[in-house]
Amino acid sequence: MTAGNKIILVIMLSVLHNVSSKGYNNNQFKYSETVNNFLDTNVKIGNVVEFVGKIIDGEIIKAEKKFKKNTQIWKINVHIPSGGFVNMEISAADKKILQIDAEEGPFEYEIVPDEGIVSFNSAKRNAEEYSGQKILKWNLKQNRDKFEYSFWMFTKSGKAQVKIDAGSGDLILSNKKRK
Repeated sequence: MTAGNKIILVIMLSVLHNVSSKGYNNNQFKYSETVNNFLDTNVKIGNVVEFVGKIIDGEIIKAEKKFKKNTQIWKINVHIPSGGFVNMEISAADKKILQIDAEEGPFEYEIVPDEGIVSFNSAKRNAEEYSGQKILKWNLKQNRDKFEYSFWMFTKSGKAQVKIDAGSGDLILSNKKRK
């Protein structure tokens, strides 16, 4: 062990001794509430992987726990066998879907998010029949008290957004925007 390593070891031991002798309280740590909440969740990674596997067929390539407005979430990135990626946000407290989206196709897959929410294929079919165009990107998220699918596509008049009620599968509205 070199002299430099010995000095570092002595400093580290001294710091540890000072912390333990002062009765270090974890609440003194600036981020202790965040750290403790982050470590203590109801939904562990194994639960999330199993849950996502029931919703969509694909390979989870990234799963990380984050905070969104003081709520713990799991951000999941799934690679679909037909190509493309689907991003999911799932509550780390109670394993509920908060948002699902995809920004690149092909969108040839099936997602059955939850009971009471129409499947992705059903909502996509309604949006494409209404607009006469193929979708460019989409998302599913809660708007007030209900979930909505939003689909974006190009039309002759510019980019359009079609919203579908995720509970009934009915068209909500269509906002057309010029380029």
